[in-house]
Amino acid sequence: MQSQKSITEKQICISLNNSIIAGAVGVFFFMIIQNGPIPLMLEKLGASGIAIGMTATLFQLGMLVQIPAAFFAERLARRKSFWAYTSGIARAVMALPGIYLLLAPDHSAPVVWITLASIGLFSFLAQCGGPVWFGWMAGLIREEK
Repeated sequence: MQSQKSITEKQICISLNNSIIAGAVGVFFFMIIQNGPIPLMLEKLGASGIAIGMTATLFQLGMLVQIPAAFFAERLARRKSFWAYTSGIARAVMALPGIYLLLAPDHSAPVVWITLASIGLFSFLAQCGGPVWFGWMAGLIREEK
């Protein structure tokens, strides 16, 4: 981990700009998939109320992995790469239900289960990167002397 003295003002500005961009994209992506299209798609496919409710549960259940992920990430040499991979793969996983519907539009019954599995995997991977993100942001704050 870098010491506080080795971070220059320019590096802080670059990191803060990266943080703003990544945070905006992440929040936009999360709110779009959680609150809009996913429940509507499941309703259109005839999913039960329990299946639609499971989407919110699975998003929240992924938070349980943050503590083990923090211990794991603490031992990594490149935490930013870990965050980028977990976040990127998590977002890519959410494309699976749509890809399945494009490839097999007449066989939409499995999409409900594919969607729930994708949300679970998305939540797990996205929350694995959470502690790394917070550690990255905490590293930008200088200690007062």
